[in-house]
Amino acid sequence: MIRKTLLIVLITTSGLYSQSIDGTILDAIRYSSDDKIVNTRSAGLGFSYMGILNDVASIHFNPAGLVLNNKTEISVGYNHQSNSIQSKYLGNTSNTTDNDFNLTNISISSPVKANYQNMDLYYIGVSYSNSLNFNQFTEIEGLNTNNSYIQSESKQERNWTEKTYLSQNGVTYINDSLYQEYKLTESGNNHDLTFALASEYFNGFAFGGSINFAFGSYKYVRYLDESDTEEIYQEEYEEPPYSDINEVYHTLEYEHNYTSISFNLGLVYTYEDYYRFSLNLNTPANMRIEEYFYEEAEVIFDDNSRNKYSNVGDDNTSIFDVLLPWSISIGSSYNSDELTLSAAFQFKNYPDIEFIDAQSEYFLDLNDNMYRTLDGSMKFGLGAEYHIPYTIIQLRGGATFESSPINNNNSFTRLYSGGVGLFLIESLRVDFFGQLFETEKSMYIYDSQLINTEKTIYKLGMGVTYRY
Repeated sequence: MIRKTLLIVLITTSGLYSQSIDGTILDAIRYSSDDKIVNTRSAGLGFSYMGILNDVASIHFNPAGLVLNNKTEISVGYNHQSNSIQSKYLGNTSNTTDNDFNLTNISISSPVKANYQNMDLYYIGVSYSNSLNFNQFTEIEGLNTNNSYIQSESKQERNWTEKTYLSQNGVTYINDSLYQEYKLTESGNNHDLTFALASEYFNGFAFGGSINFAFGSYKYVRYLDESDTEEIYQEEYEEPPYSDINEVYHTLEYEHNYTSISFNLGLVYTYEDYYRFSLNLNTPANMRIEEYFYEEAEVIFDDNSRNKYSNVGDDNTSIFDVLLPWSISIGSSYNSDELTLSAAFQFKNYPDIEFIDAQSEYFLDLNDNMYRTLDGSMKFGLGAEYHIPYTIIQLRGGATFESSPINNNNSFTRLYSGGVGLFLIESLRVDFFGQLFETEKSMYIYDSQLINTEKTIYKLGMGVTYRY
């Protein structure tokens, strides 16, 4: 069964705006991300690279940019990622950090002749990226004197509260004053394989297209424990619902395995070698998601007797197809021998996310809910690159801001990036980059109970590029 209980609330820098969203919608938003690292140089420039496009990273950003490099190029990159989350709940603060290392990208591009008699050139490129791998952990605890998770779940007549006899027909005697411990572990990996082709058809005008295959997985494990540390619930009843609890454990786990295909169409115009303009259309990706869902609970009573529940034996696997949003991007840059200035803008139409061939009432409601809940997202990027005269050093940096896809939410995620390139020889460059990603949000764990989080992601990477 597809889970229906995951909720989120987003927090803005100017105030709190809450919006309840089904967890499946969040997955669709997550899988719509295009913030991949294709090579180390573009990682240092951020989204502003959409206006530059003169190396293998154009395979992902705008395939028409392949014509701007008339040499064969090979690029390999490696990075370290640190996810830090500060969580606040019931007056308590917790900090968690997780670190990952992985091979980020392998890319190659090259010009080729159409045939021996024809001097027309085509430019081809192949790129592999797995830069969206991650692990993150959220943990918080505190005494809740206002309500309880058991009470919330019982009102909805959840199987686990009914079958462990904490509730009967939605009625429970456990209402508040329990010590709560919440743990959330999320992990995932994403692999992208892109094939691109481009050619210059008119003076200064280049056109290109690419096909992108993506596959990966995402795992979510949420653990919530409530304990009667105040020894309030001591009375024993002869018939359920029972309330003489010592401790209650509830675990939700789901795992996604997914595949998708999408297409990219691009145009690049170069004017007098100094000015560059780009236009890129990313078509909607068709994604298939296979979801496995698992739930278990255990109730320990004051006399140490136990009631257990799990959904093992139920139909826990679902397969559904999702159409992810299209996007359109424009970029421009000024290029001199030493200095490059770039800017880029993207619009992504999140309300177009939909579940394909939705027949059930649940999926039809989800499609309607996404159309009403989601909004178009805008992304802005500014960047610069400077080659220090008479040295082997090239400096670069960028800033990227992206609006929330949630309707009526004015928050922005922020990505700051920078890098250094060292030309060891004319054909060999070693690059280093750093990225800082910051976002704030709040998550509903049930009803009105929310965890305020501040998430910071640091990425450091190194790459080697060889041109011949």
